[in-house]
This record gives sequence, structure tokens and C-alpha cells, in this order.
Amino acid sequence: MLPSMLTHLPNTPRRALVIDDDPSNREAFAGLLETEGYQVLQAADGCSGFAQIQTAHPDLVITDIDLPSLDGLALVRAVHADAELCHIPVLATSGLTLTEAQANEFGAVLRKPVDPDQFLQTVARMLALRGAPKA
Repeated sequence: MLPSMLTHLPNTPRRALVIDDDPSNREAFAGLLETEGYQVLQAADGCSGFAQIQTAHPDLVITDIDLPSLDGLALVRAVHADAELCHIPVLATSGLTLTEAQANEFGAVLRKPVDPDQFLQTVARMLALRGAPKA
């Protein structure tokens, strides 16, 4: 299977995967992304989120750090270790304080509660850096 950045068609919505064990956070992030034209997938824990990354090859992953079954740090490391997935940018959201080394493993880190405008600007910036088409 080709990575999504090679198979993305111009008129196809970008796909984002939101991984958070708090349903209200998942829905809030999904709602923001959907208003901007994204197709949004959701997962409630790290293991099911990683499985979706492997099958769906989203254009962007937004993940909480403190997740059941596979935390956000282990998740981003698994993504980076996989040659078919390592191109996918990962945005972390967290109420936890990360060390600089931990934060550097992600494309960006936003502290919860996340400002909606800052969230959308960060998503757009991450995808622009990757060279993904606009929604």
C-alpha cells in the first residue's frame, strides 16, 4: 500500500485521526476538523489508534499523551519506527508537562485545554510543512 501522501487525490478530503480516551475531547477536535473539511476518524485508546493508523494512513494524527493500552509517546515512536507510517505528522495534546526531549518526538504539542484557533492553525502548519494538499 502506498503512503497516503502519494495517493491523496486533489478533491479528496484530508483524513485526520483523533485519539483520546475522553469522548468529549475526541468530539471537540473532530468537530473543529470537520468544519474545516477534514474526514475524521476516532479512537479511544493507543492500540486501536495505532491499528487505524496502519490501515487508514491518515494525513495527520492528533493524540492525547495519557492513553490506555499504548500511551501517546509509545504511539508516536511506533509510527516513527514504521517505514510506511513515519511520514505522518503527529500532534500531541496533553494536560501533562512533557520534557523537551519528549515534546521533540511530536510534530507539535498543545497543552489542554486547547484553544480552537491555535489547534486549527497548528494542524494547518503541520500539513503545510508536510506538503499535504489543502482541505
